[in-house]
Amino acid sequence: MITPHSENLEKRIVTTSIVNTLKTLEDSQCAKVRLLCTNGEYTYLDCIYREAEAPAFFLVFPTTIPDNVELNEACAVSIDKKSSSMVIGAKIEARRGETTLELVATEIIDPASLREYFRVFYQTPIIATHRPSGRDSVNGSLKLEGTTVDLSASGVLAIFPQEFEYRDRIFLEFNLIGTSKSIQCLSHVVRVHHIRKSRCQTALHFDHITAEDREAIIAECMREQRKQLRQRMQVE
Repeated sequence: MITPHSENLEKRIVTTSIVNTLKTLEDSQCAKVRLLCTNGEYTYLDCIYREAEAPAFFLVFPTTIPDNVELNEACAVSIDKKSSSMVIGAKIEARRGETTLELVATEIIDPASLREYFRVFYQTPIIATHRPSGRDSVNGSLKLEGTTVDLSASGVLAIFPQEFEYRDRIFLEFNLIGTSKSIQCLSHVVRVHHIRKSRCQTALHFDHITAEDREAIIAECMREQRKQLRQRMQVE
């Protein structure tokens, strides 16, 4: 039987674990935070982790925090450590000025459960082909060549010369820059944004992808994330 005393004890143990974990982090480490926007989509922002009295901490951004960020929602913070990354679930307590958020850590998350959702800016050629099935096969396939904008293990954002006639069964082919590994998977269109008459920014979600290819994308995203954070720090 779970009693109020046992519940309070469990909360204290969890809080102590979070506090001890945060104390292992060095001040001014590079981080990336996933924030919910007012339009229901997520934005990923680079920032710097700053120590406070744990489980509280600060995130400092290089530019002004966007106005469309939902400050009453929970968020996930990825801390870039030397050999690995740590993901912290946190609640935003307050906005401190134009470039700083005060947060309280609520949980330490297994990176394997969230790492595939962190996107990185990533440009590489991509080929998309509609793979019809059943009675649609009589219409043949449509092939479009484009360029990726960003990448995660769960999907890709890319620019194509036109909008897809079909939204599902889109076969994607692209190579990872760091390893030249060829990635092939089946996807569907999540959303489309017309940039100009002849250009469409298309978000696609991976539906069928091998575990090997997904792990390769995760490793590539982490490598690229660390590279981009180092470059940003050098510029600043």
